[in-house]
Amino acid sequence: MRVIPIPVRKDNYSYLVVDDAANEAAAVDPYTPSKVKEAADELGVKVVAGITTHHHHDHSGGNQVSTQSNQSSSHSLK
Repeated sequence: MRVIPIPVRKDNYSYLVVDDAANEAAAVDPYTPSKVKEAADELGVKVVAGITTHHHHDHSGGNQVSTQSNQSSSHSLK
């Protein structure tokens, strides 16, 4: 397993938590879904879940788009 940082703003990151054996990943705080998808495509992994660490828009802003386009599940940590 590995964690890939994805710059999404000047001061913020999303992450892919990649399971290399399954070629699957979870997107953490997918603020910019297109950047997360681009990174997943480059790595050759399918995003199967989303994890939001908290409700601020710069972390959760891409949740709705991500779940609609990837047909993945989304989870929030409280």
